Amino acid sequence: MKQKLISIIVPVYKVEKYLSKCIDSIINQTYKNLEIILVDDGSPDNCPKICDGYAKKDKRIKIIHKENGGLSSARNAGLDIMTGEFVAFLDSDDYIEPTYIEIMAEKQVKYNADLVNCGVKDIIENTGEEIIKVSVKEDVVLENEEIIKQFFSTYNLTVAWNKLYRKEIFATLRYPQGRIFEDAAIILNVLSKCKKLVIIPDVLYNYLKREGSIMNCNISEKKINSLIENFIDRTEFLIENNYKQFLSQEVSTQARDFGFLYRTCKNKVIKKQIKSKFLPLWKKYKKYAKLNSKASIKMLLNVGYIKLF
Repeated sequence: MKQKLISIIVPVYKVEKYLSKCIDSIINQTYKNLEIILVDDGSPDNCPKICDGYAKKDKRIKIIHKENGGLSSARNAGLDIMTGEFVAFLDSDDYIEPTYIEIMAEKQVKYNADLVNCGVKDIIENTGEEIIKVSVKEDVVLENEEIIKQFFSTYNLTVAWNKLYRKEIFATLRYPQGRIFEDAAIILNVLSKCKKLVIIPDVLYNYLKREGSIMNCNISEKKINSLIENFIDRTEFLIENNYKQFLSQEVSTQARDFGFLYRTCKNKVIKKQIKSKFLPLWKKYKKYAKLNSKASIKMLLNVGYIKLF
């Protein structure tokens, strides 16, 4: 049977130490019918040269050189030119197992899935410690509203990587530019476009946790603004699409998380911004959280997510 063309989009920025390992893990996939899109997001180091060098060796590789616009901009640039029937995203400091695409593609065909999600291995750069993250013991097939329910049960579907998407999911959907945690911003939109999701136990994606990465940087005003925008987008999406059964969990979880940020933040300016930006949203959405009584709010505060209210 002829293999379907699968696009792999890799945003590249200031990762010259890790990039070759990432690209090697793609070109050495057991699944060969690949379109490999490396998006040089204005990287100031040797990444552009590394990308160009690989493109000369492997005709499946396409290079986009662009001005720096951030992770969302780079992913969107790849989506704009991709021609595969399916697409996967890979962060340029991570790498994938040799059978990553082969197994994901087999599961897609077996279940006729719109989205396939695999297990992940976290690798702590400083210590070499490895942490396996697998949410299922066997293939789990979810359909329609079950998919959204699964998200709110585990929150382990948020990230853009470790997934194989049917291209139609991104026909009219793009990542919000200039925002951190951009995958969390559109995950509900992505899942709502899936008629069938398959979660598999195979650990195929290797995620490097390193100093200086976006996820490991200290809290900043930009991060707070992105979290606030994501909160608005996700809550409004649930309201507009009549997923009201999930609103209580979304709003309550956001209250918990922003309370935690407020409690642990040591920067007084950022602390003030957290409070000033979250409280108006709490007043707007708290009716959905079912925490209107003093007893309920006291319960929320007592578990450590304090002093915002």
